[in-house]
Amino acid sequence: RVVVQRATGLWRWRTRGGPGATAYEGLWGSLFDWMADGRRDRRAAIPERAAVREGEPILWRLAAGDSSTTVRLTQRNDAGGERTLTLTRRHASILAESPALPAGVYDVRAAGGASILVVNAADELLPRAPTVRAGAVGDGAVSGRAPALRDSGLAYALVVCLLCAEWILRRQRGLL
Repeated sequence: RVVVQRATGLWRWRTRGGPGATAYEGLWGSLFDWMADGRRDRRAAIPERAAVREGEPILWRLAAGDSSTTVRLTQRNDAGGERTLTLTRRHASILAESPALPAGVYDVRAAGGASILVVNAADELLPRAPTVRAGAVGDGAVSGRAPALRDSGLAYALVVCLLCAEWILRRQRGLL
């Protein structure tokens, strides 16, 4: 749907307040509602999330007005055939829940269209971050116990000597 608006100055309706602002909100609200009305998803059921983990139940969003619908799932690269699920809406919700599926990519077909569902491997199969066991890890110095330059008195003495030498040289050349 397309709307062509050739009038100018409509923004003034909004800024003046009163009945003009109400008319402005009504006009644009109605136009946006009308434009969005043609973009409804016509599929009877679509997965709430496009990717889920293996072992998790799958939530489905059902079309308005349907209390239950049938969905056909076909796993790609699998000769196992087609699965049929009957999804029933939970109470006043628009969501339905189905049991978990094995990992894989599924083509989902329902009345009104098709979609794709990806079931990833379970969480326990994911690599975990390495953890350190109690005890020494290496033979180097620990960062908190490593010798620091600021703890050495020799470094401070060297800096003071260099500053004194600079002062003496400037004094001899008449720069001070």
